[in-house]
Amino acid sequence: MQHTLLVGVDLSRVDNRAVARFDFSQAFPTPINIFDPEYSSVPNPSTESLPLFFDNDIRADRLGIYLQDQIDILDNLMLVAGLRYDTVETNLVSGTNVFGPEEETNQTDDAFTPRIGIVYQPIEPISLYANYARSFNPSFNTFDANGDSLPPEEGEGFEVGIRGEIIENRLTATLAYFDITKQNVATADPIPPFASVATG
Repeated sequence: MQHTLLVGVDLSRVDNRAVARFDFSQAFPTPINIFDPEYSSVPNPSTESLPLFFDNDIRADRLGIYLQDQIDILDNLMLVAGLRYDTVETNLVSGTNVFGPEEETNQTDDAFTPRIGIVYQPIEPISLYANYARSFNPSFNTFDANGDSLPPEEGEGFEVGIRGEIIENRLTATLAYFDITKQNVATADPIPPFASVATG
């Protein structure tokens, strides 16, 4: 058997500032005539004069460590197995807004996510394959109606299929079945604007 080992580390940082201002007390302006538009008919208000809807500063630091081994068991049979560890530290500074008073929150999320796959070639141009994997994706920019961060999105999926090379290096065809299940998917909350709920 021949092994191809892959080890890696990745680091990332997300800095995001989101500010929204609205004034629902003002009457709606006259609709613009698209054939004869007059943009100065309603003066634009200054940004500072509008009430603050929300003001968030977010910093998220992510560290990922992964290990993968590709094993050639036979000339026509290959196995790939991998494991990844992620840890994410999120710092949120929320200014005084409709969600509540100013506050600072820190959150740490981590997870191990495995993946495994196998490929078998009964003849040279045909490959039969199957794989299974889990996923982990923290949500740093989504909040519920209370202003709290949503839990990380997690999922798992498997796939089986057949791939054939019909014309060498020019035309391939794939037939596959896959199933992916996710939980804690950020979805727009139907009641308060800009809020989300975790579904899945």
